[in-house]
Amino acid sequence: MPVDFTKIDLNGFVALSTDRDFEDFEYEKVPWQENGRDPQLEQHAFETFVAWPLGGIGLLLTSRYWKYNWKAMHHAHNIIGTFVVLITLISCFEVYYKFDWVQSTSPHGILGLICMICCLMVGISGLICVAIMHRAES
Repeated sequence: MPVDFTKIDLNGFVALSTDRDFEDFEYEKVPWQENGRDPQLEQHAFETFVAWPLGGIGLLLTSRYWKYNWKAMHHAHNIIGTFVVLITLISCFEVYYKFDWVQSTSPHGILGLICMICCLMVGISGLICVAIMHRAES
């Protein structure tokens, strides 16, 4: 039966659940530094931390503040936006693959799915906008 890491207390111990309903908990003392960290989930955290705040700042700067002073801002905005969408989707699909394509019912899992869907919609709408602008120029 798979073990889910569901809670980490202040002492660095993990509460292990033996079922998906999280009804019976078996508390085992698992040190946080030894067994409680997953390199793939830490990579997901790092990727989304880089893509969303840094990419978001770049997108905001290129679409609002540098818009009037820099003519190539459309290209920079497209490149940064593509980077954010690709990193988000790849990172999320890696997590889904790790958990056998099962959607988590945790708030993080649900909000992550919503963000992934919104990211897909924004990426598609950005591609449509670029196509319309390119067609209008020619």
